[in-house]
Amino acid sequence: MQPIIAIVGRSGVGKTTLIEELISEFLKKGHRVAAIKHGSHDFEIDHEGKDTWRYAKAGACDVIISSAHKMALIKHFDEEISLNRLCDLYLDDVDIIIVEGYKKEKIPKIEVFRKARQEQLLCGKKDHLVAVASDTQHDIDLPVFDVNDAGLICEFIIEKVVQKKRRPSRVALRINDRKIPLNHFVKEMFKQVFMGMISTLRLKRIDTPKKIELIVDLEETTKIDDPAKRPFPPKQPFS
Repeated sequence: MQPIIAIVGRSGVGKTTLIEELISEFLKKGHRVAAIKHGSHDFEIDHEGKDTWRYAKAGACDVIISSAHKMALIKHFDEEISLNRLCDLYLDDVDIIIVEGYKKEKIPKIEVFRKARQEQLLCGKKDHLVAVASDTQHDIDLPVFDVNDAGLICEFIIEKVVQKKRRPSRVALRINDRKIPLNHFVKEMFKQVFMGMISTLRLKRIDTPKKIELIVDLEETTKIDDPAKRPFPPKQPFS
């Protein structure tokens, strides 16, 4: 997964404010940032009566609104999609992902603490807590930052998370939306084969490839009656 940090804490302690300030600090340093908000209940991101709201209410399972510079996808799931899958699908081209919430995920966390709102921390080292952003001191063997010093907290995240988890070239294979484990040799083989194929194409108006996606839809071809002609023929027993 990409470098990721969770900002956790009780309601009303200022998690969103700190995330806003951290995003600004990362942008000043030239980092691309993505943010994820974890909602515990169903939520609406469009106003009643708007076109996208009307499409969804009419029964559309997915709705996209797109313009020249941005797009939004409203996608419905039967069960909550995992944080790993969210990042893998939609946030593959950023330097750091900041999430609000996800206390139960096994990812680095910074807890925002306000003495007027609580008496004890929600998380500890066993919860992957790496620091505390607070308006008071704490007797804990972890860094405690002034909650208003977003610059220093940003530097800590860069050192602790971003630089520590520089991603190698990533190769992923999914079949029927299921991630297939690949060892290093197979990943490199896929990478070299695709780069070799692409180098033979005359690609105009495209810079040096940084990310390649190939989608093969086999829905129709799998209806072939002859088993020998199926994309994945059954294994033959050894003679």
